Amino acid sequence: MESIIKQLVKPTKVDLCWIHILKNIHFDIHQHNTQITATRIKECRSSWNGPASQFEPRILCKQDSSERRPEIFKLLGINIIAIKNGLYLLTKSDIYKTLDCSNIDMHFTLRKDQTSQVLSIGQSETTMLDNLRYSGVFELPHILGEPITHGPLLGGRHRCTFDTIINGENIPISGVQYETDAVYETENQILIIEAKCGAKPCASFNIRQLYFPYRVVLDASVGKDIIALFIDCVRGRDGKKVIHMFKFIWEDSNEFDSIKQIGYYTCSFE
Repeated sequence: MESIIKQLVKPTKVDLCWIHILKNIHFDIHQHNTQITATRIKECRSSWNGPASQFEPRILCKQDSSERRPEIFKLLGINIIAIKNGLYLLTKSDIYKTLDCSNIDMHFTLRKDQTSQVLSIGQSETTMLDNLRYSGVFELPHILGEPITHGPLLGGRHRCTFDTIINGENIPISGVQYETDAVYETENQILIIEAKCGAKPCASFNIRQLYFPYRVVLDASVGKDIIALFIDCVRGRDGKKVIHMFKFIWEDSNEFDSIKQIGYYTCSFE
């Protein structure tokens, strides 16, 4: 591993923390999977001689896109995913989905609902989703094609337990926390949404952000189709926002990485 570490020209604080952790657990670069506990990550702070740092698993293990991984993870070809409350899996399996922007299926020009005095307040992801909801875009034929009867649902933090398959290997998920940005229900369908707002467009996302709530909803729903949207709101140089919506299904509900993009839409408000 030392030869790989030397390739880091300007390691960040996060890189240095992870290098220290990986050395402490005697990480084997030849192993496909390695488990590490949150407790073990925190304990590494006691032997840390570098600049003041925070060995907080909640921060170090939050890697929502392939690009946001520490450079040492990229060099080692590893990813990290929670598999149990307080337990993480360092894996060489790909847990990210690259967003395909090569072909736009449709661009929607939306009109904001002007009847509310609250919808115009705020710049958060929730505010964006509320404006999209009340513009009617989710009910258009390309997304749901029928009226929303309930939602947003499943707000806040929850825990999930199920078995899944990643890269052909069975991985038990037990009591892992997940969050949803929004879930909507129609007579025949359920829509799960993960949303981002930023200055730069997202190139990929961690599949768990949509798959964990998908599995929970799948186990609870009967006879309804489930689709997922990854929504990325990006502010251009002219200050105007363009909203990118990527539509997904799973070809095999038991396979984490069988996610398939079936639509790409952009929209903006008048």
